[in-house]
Amino acid sequence: MVTEAVEVESLLETVTRAMAEMTDSESASVLLYDDEAHALRFVAASDSSHTVAQEIPIPIEDSVAGAAFAEKRVVAIKDAAKFPRHFRRIDQETRLVTRSILAVPISYRGQVLGVLETINKRGGVDYNGDDATILETLASLLALSFENASLEGIIEKIKEEAARLDKMKTDFIAITSHELRTPLGLIIGHSTFLREIVNDEFHDQLDTIIRNAMRLKEIIENMTSVDNAQAGTAVVRAHNVSVRKIIEETVEPLQIEA
Repeated sequence: MVTEAVEVESLLETVTRAMAEMTDSESASVLLYDDEAHALRFVAASDSSHTVAQEIPIPIEDSVAGAAFAEKRVVAIKDAAKFPRHFRRIDQETRLVTRSILAVPISYRGQVLGVLETINKRGGVDYNGDDATILETLASLLALSFENASLEGIIEKIKEEAARLDKMKTDFIAITSHELRTPLGLIIGHSTFLREIVNDEFHDQLDTIIRNAMRLKEIIENMTSVDNAQAGTAVVRAHNVSVRKIIEETVEPLQIEA
């Protein structure tokens, strides 16, 4: 998780630097939507203003970034002082003077995740279509990166859940086999003893008990063997089996029902 956070932070820093350089702007920033606050928040900037501004929620209704976010479109402002929705608190807190602004939404599959914003294009010129295209391209790449990070997180959770379920299965097999072996051994032992001392007329019933107890023992051993095989601790040995015997043992318990 720490590695992922570092990678995201590095990506955001790279994007903001690219935004500022490619559009020849004094500053560039990335804002993401905070669902609880219903506002945008600075998560990265190309200059030190990010340190101050990151604690300030940017209102959707009263900011240029909010307009780009809510209307899902590029917003370019030539003179921020004359734009009624310009959020002036950032200028006051950072002691910067915002003249021109270009804001582009970060969208993925119809959902707006945040906004890329550049301010004060150098040379006193206005932002143009090429600048908007640059930010739109970077916004698309950033959206894909966020989605990939989200998918990686989901995959990691699935792996953790699969590992938890696998451990539950292993524990169940271990507990079941341990708890059943003792009473099953008693059943087989006493049934075998009784068969030797009772009349022949009861041998068939006792044979049925012994045979099915042995089948249950085999099932338990097979469960343990499969678990060991999956864990890589089992040793598999091939040997001959009697198909006739398997069929007879399968058919015989069903004779009465048939």
